[in-house]
Amino acid sequence: MAELTAIQKAIDYVIASGLVSVGIVTDSRSTLQTLESVINRRAIIVDMKTRLQIYRNNILLYWVKAHRGQWGNEGADFLARSATEKDLIDVEFFQSARQLRNASNQNIKENWQSRW
Repeated sequence: MAELTAIQKAIDYVIASGLVSVGIVTDSRSTLQTLESVINRRAIIVDMKTRLQIYRNNILLYWVKAHRGQWGNEGADFLARSATEKDLIDVEFFQSARQLRNASNQNIKENWQSRW
């Protein structure tokens, strides 16, 4: 989820800055596979796919091997490790459909029990 969020934030930055022809590099093959999947319906994935489709000529995603001294990748790993030491994070996470369904079912159950 952290890799997805990082790529989402990078996409947000590119769009907000009006940058053209940007490559976003990640060492997370699973994140790229998730974005390529046609069956994933999580809100964050659908949102990212939509924006990547709209900006397909401006934003490209690239995969690099982890811990191979790739320029930028080592710095990103350092920043990611540093973020784990923070008390608070400034990222909003989307709930999955399953989490929303479970919360809704719990709410219905509690309302039903309070009436009887």
